[in-house]
Parts: sequence; structure tokens; C-alpha cells
Amino acid sequence: MRYKNLFKTVFLLIASFVLLSYNDDPPNGRTGAPFDGKCSDCHPDNNPGGFNGIAEIVGLPDTIYPNTIYPLQLKAMVTAGNPVRAGFQLVVVDKNNHNAGDLSAVNGDTDTEFMDGREYLDQRQGKYFNGGLVNWNFNWTSPSQADCNTIKFYYIVNFCNGGGDFGDHSIAFADSVYFAGGPPLAATVATVQHNTCLEDLNGIVEAEAYGGSSPYQYQWSNGFTNANLESLANGTYSVTVLDNDGCSLIDSTSISSIDSIPPQIICPMSFSVCAGDTVHYDLPILTDNCALGDTQLVLLSGLPNETIFPFGITELVFQATDLSGNMATCSFLVEVDSCPVGTIQPVENGKAILIVPNPVRENYFFIQGLEEAPLALELINLQGQLVASLPVSAWPGPFFIGDLQEGVYGLVVVSQARLPIWLPLIKLK
Repeated sequence: MRYKNLFKTVFLLIASFVLLSYNDDPPNGRTGAPFDGKCSDCHPDNNPGGFNGIAEIVGLPDTIYPNTIYPLQLKAMVTAGNPVRAGFQLVVVDKNNHNAGDLSAVNGDTDTEFMDGREYLDQRQGKYFNGGLVNWNFNWTSPSQADCNTIKFYYIVNFCNGGGDFGDHSIAFADSVYFAGGPPLAATVATVQHNTCLEDLNGIVEAEAYGGSSPYQYQWSNGFTNANLESLANGTYSVTVLDNDGCSLIDSTSISSIDSIPPQIICPMSFSVCAGDTVHYDLPILTDNCALGDTQLVLLSGLPNETIFPFGITELVFQATDLSGNMATCSFLVEVDSCPVGTIQPVENGKAILIVPNPVRENYFFIQGLEEAPLALELINLQGQLVASLPVSAWPGPFFIGDLQEGVYGLVVVSQARLPIWLPLIKLK
């Protein structure tokens, strides 16, 4: 039991020594920079006190001039919780993360050390908050030059509970400034024109570099080296921009399809059939400003093709959806009626005309009803296309037509007055 207590005592003494040393001289490389760790590497950051805060470097101008001493102050402010004291660490680097300038202490609150070629400034004793504020003063001498004319200050503040390293919360910050050599390399990369359709090759992207040192070079992900690219398919295009000093940056933009035009869908004309007949109709005709591809055609209401419809009028509604999700609909009517018995003239090796009711006028058409022979008799399909011209010399009929498929057709009769009489529906059997 005595040895167990002795072990605990030794452990606490060692832990206290480590904590005191970290409080007076924290280990380097804990700024939260991309090449560094954080304070939480040593202090468990469970933050039971809900600490939060902000920090800034006071006295840092937007543009840095070479070989100039800048008196600076790192100021931290509590925004949540009640931390007791704070510590910090700071490093200054250029665009390529090389050390930039020289940090120096102005009192015993801070000091500097080097690691991996970079100079670090941190506290030599944790400072207690006063009214939720704490600050450290130091000097920084700017370098004679900086890679890519960029200077970055990476710094981290550890908000502590004052009771050891448990319950602390560290927050990392970063500030960028221009070196006097001019603004650093930057670029605007944008999509100038998207495609309308998935299959189009009309996309345009452009990159415009500025700052840094001209001339600039462009290397796109598709191998091209122009600043602007045209005739592009959909996709993401990244570009590496390189200036004359060897500074570089990478950015990207995307091209997509922007099609808001719905497809065109044309349904067949309405028609009538006799009760008990199997209904056959042509599917709607689809066109689109883009390739049809897997454009979907769906029967929203009505009955399928090649079925027997019920007595009366049935409306068929079709919907087409193109590859961009644009939709359009069309509809037509199928009337089922009890057809009268017409006169079917038997024809050898041909077809005869059976006169059936006109669904509009609800009456019958008899060619013999004209007082004199018409000028023209034309048989048309439901799309209004001429199928056959009947011989007027055979007036008043009957007329025989061969080599026509069964279906519904229209008959146009032009009188001597050169006026179309009307358009009845006829059914070929």
C-alpha cells in the first residue's frame, strides 16, 4: 500500500512539473497551422466549461514593407464561459510556409524558439483574464522578401480553467497580409456558358490571373494551356495557375446542362369506333430541343392500345418527360358508338368504303347526295396526309380502294363551287 501511494505521489510530481513547464514554455509546433499541431495535443480539449473566444493581432497593416519593425499585440477576448487564464503560440510564414521575418519579445511575458527552420513566439507565463480580456505585446521585423508576396500569421489561444490541463479549450486563428512587392497571385475561374443539353459540347470556362508576377501560365485538368476553354462537355474543370516567380494556385469550375424547355408531344386526332371493335391508336409523336434518349412517355389516363373500349367517350392523356425532367402532356378522345349498317361493296383483291357516323355532326355522309359530280374526292389519314384520290369519273360510286390498311380515314369532297363539303369519318374494312 505504501508503494502504491508513493507511485501516485511521484506521478503527480512529474505531471505537475510537465504542466508548469508547458505553462512557462509550451512545446513548439502547436499553432494550428497546416504544418503544426494544436494545444489540444497536450491539453485534453473536452471543454466542460463551454469556453469560447476570439483573438486578433492589433497593429498589423494590410500591406507589409520589407525590413520594417512592427510593434504588435495579440489580444484575446472571452465570448462564452469563464476561463481563468490563457496562453498562446504564434508563427509567421510566407506562401510556401517558410519562416518570414523575425519575432522578438518586448518583456518577460513572451519569448521565441526555433523548430524546423521556423520561429515560434509563445507565453512564458499564462496570463489571467481581466474583464474577459488578455493581451501580449511583441515586435516583428518583416523580411526583405517573401515568397509570392504573401505573409501569414498563424496563432492559437488556449482558454484555460486554471486547474491544470484538464478542461481547457484552444482556438486557432490566421491572418494574411500582402508584402510590399505587390498583391499575391490570385485568379478568377468561372463558367461563362453552360450546355443546354446533356450531349452538347458548347460549354465555356475562363481563368483570369492577377497579382503575383506576370506572365501567367495555365494548366487545365484536360491538358489544355489556354486561359479560356470552349466546346466543353459537362463536368468539372480544374486549373493550375503559375506566375513568373513560380507561385501557383489551383481552382476549378463546373459545366452542367440547363434545359428548361419541355418536350413537344403531339397526340393523334380524336376518332370513333364501333362498339366491340378493338381500338388501335398511334402513339403520340415526341420531339425535343435535346436528344430524346430515354425520354419517358406515360399514359396518365385512358386505356391501353389494342383493347376494347367501353361505350361512350374515353379521354386518353399522355405525358412526356425529357432527360432534364421537363414535362408536357397531350390528349385525344376515342368515341365508341353503335355504328349503323352501311353498304359494303364487295371488291375482289381490294377494300371497300363503309360510311359511318360523323362524330361532330352526328349524321351520315352520302356521296349520292350531291346534285352534280364533285371536282375532287380525296381520302386522308388522321394526320391530314393525302392517302388516295378517288376517281371522279366513277361518280356517284361506289368507289373501290385497294392496298390500304384497316383504320380510320377522312373523305374530303370538293363541290363544283370549289368548296369542301365537310370531312366525314370512314372506316376501311
